[in-house]
Amino acid sequence: MLLIAVLVLLGASLIVGRLVGRGLARGLRVAPGRGREVMPGLPSHGEEATGRAAVRFDRAVERIEARLMRLPPAELGELEAGALAARFGEPPEVVAAALDDLAARAEHRLRVTGRGRLLYGFTPEALASARRARRAQIPARLALLVLGLLGNLGAAWPLLATLGLAALALAIGLDDLDVLVWAMGAAVLGVFAVFGATLGLGALLGWLLDPSALGPRLSRLAAGTSAPSRDPVLRVMGAIAGGTGRLLKGADDARAALVLLVIGLFLAAVLGALFGVLLWLRGVVRAVLRRDARHLEVSPADWVHAPAPPDPLEAVAPSHDIALGLLDAVTTAARRRRPVDPALAARVVARARAQGGRLSALDLALAEGYDLDEAISLLAQLSGRAGGDLQVSEAGDLDFTWPADVLAPGAAPPPVRFEAVARAPSASVAARRKSVWTLLAADPAIRVNVPGLTWAHLRAADRLAAGTALMAVVAAGVLAVDTPLTAGQAALLLVPAVLNLGAVALAAAARYVARVAAGQGVLRDLRRAAVQAVAFQLQAGGTDFAPAAAAAELHATLAPAWPGLTEADVTAELDAVALDLGLDLDLDGTAEHGTPLFPLAPLRERLASLDALRSLTTDAGAAHGADVVVFDSAA
Repeated sequence: MLLIAVLVLLGASLIVGRLVGRGLARGLRVAPGRGREVMPGLPSHGEEATGRAAVRFDRAVERIEARLMRLPPAELGELEAGALAARFGEPPEVVAAALDDLAARAEHRLRVTGRGRLLYGFTPEALASARRARRAQIPARLALLVLGLLGNLGAAWPLLATLGLAALALAIGLDDLDVLVWAMGAAVLGVFAVFGATLGLGALLGWLLDPSALGPRLSRLAAGTSAPSRDPVLRVMGAIAGGTGRLLKGADDARAALVLLVIGLFLAAVLGALFGVLLWLRGVVRAVLRRDARHLEVSPADWVHAPAPPDPLEAVAPSHDIALGLLDAVTTAARRRRPVDPALAARVVARARAQGGRLSALDLALAEGYDLDEAISLLAQLSGRAGGDLQVSEAGDLDFTWPADVLAPGAAPPPVRFEAVARAPSASVAARRKSVWTLLAADPAIRVNVPGLTWAHLRAADRLAAGTALMAVVAAGVLAVDTPLTAGQAALLLVPAVLNLGAVALAAAARYVARVAAGQGVLRDLRRAAVQAVAFQLQAGGTDFAPAAAAAELHATLAPAWPGLTEADVTAELDAVALDLGLDLDLDGTAEHGTPLFPLAPLRERLASLDALRSLTTDAGAAHGADVVVFDSAA
């Protein structure tokens, strides 16, 4: 009966894992046309804080955000970081980060004054909605934390399996040397069998846990690369088997050589397991003391182009580091609906430097894909920190300035990085005559873009879950022979099954988050491609922006990697970009051509108005006089 209970618990772990993953994914999914909500923002703690300092900063931000949500409704109409910092007795940068984070999750009104101050306005209903959304994720996040800790304990399964087989071999052959050698050989073969079974079961679990309907296929291959001929684990096992065959073939005394080989492999396995136990315990202690606190501050695009793979040994025998890394990466992604981009500030300053110390919100939106409100918020923060100012063009666009001493000579602004697609070389386009875009991955899939996660991490997580499941099955089989079971044996039988529950939940959560994050990356790329198309039309003298034409090309490129993405989804995101740039739909032209058209003439007039403003020498502060509101998102 207890054996059946263990098997039922192992089956239930798949259901629990999917429920946890689905709960996390629900708070991260973004519908096509709302990609603006997941565009990368500035790191909340600034570039100078890392490790434990960054963790403390983020905790302070969460504390201030909770206080903001408790403010009386009458005080929510005009919230400014400087005034709130003085009132709360907190650093202004902490309060500013809390306001920015709250604005990213709740509908709000943003006003900017002539001196660059940001005034946020929230309604009680908007904050109540943000609180409900946050509370909805609490059960899944708590479950992930608890199950992740169990998965971390279950990460010791390769070590426990190896030491258990070694102890069994010594117990069997303690009184007879020949029996001991045979028992050692059986233990070594058992280790091979365990790892071999883990490969197959891990592949099966990965297939069962993968939420194929939530996002694009995931790839481990960059463009221009090919898959390895064999799995690393299979290569290691094959090398050992090949070396054994060559040794026996060339030895004068095959039996003596076999005995030495068995003893050598046995001792190597035991010493490796003991060393792994020490490393595992050291990692647990350091995690508790937070001496190596992880704080992943990398943009998804930068991670796609330069990921940090796990240690090769972790791919063979996933242990504490894989479990802790998965837990940290998944919880960070779940906590931040909007990712961060530490290089964004440098790119903004570089673009301002290239334009004589000025950068408008329209310039940033056309370069990065932000909507105008977000571009204004980012520029107000960066320009304000540097002691800059702003001016307003005749067309109503805000132009931010930087002091000359901040604009030291430097490199030109780097190109915007994409996460899923890239512009195809002209030669290949001419040869294929299909699209100007190509996938970044070599196979029809999207690369994992969650900082801290790679395809190797996901595969190692599957093996982590498979290993704990094998431990539970073996323990159930061994202890079930001895009937009736004592209470202690029954409890021991359930421990591996509970650890498997945590490992499976962690593996499922990682796959769900990776799929949803890849879908977010596609939406961000659609926005980047759209603003590039608009910029190209402006430079080429085009009169209209037709999202449908660009949508067809992008959909043709992305469809093999994301079968669930429709051309209507792509068009919805491109239409949203046009509206976010302030473009108006030409109803007459749309009716005539049968496809939505957005005239570019008003956008050219706005850019010309900015050029005219920059040709003047009016001091921004003097022009505004009092610190009046120069931009209102509600207007």
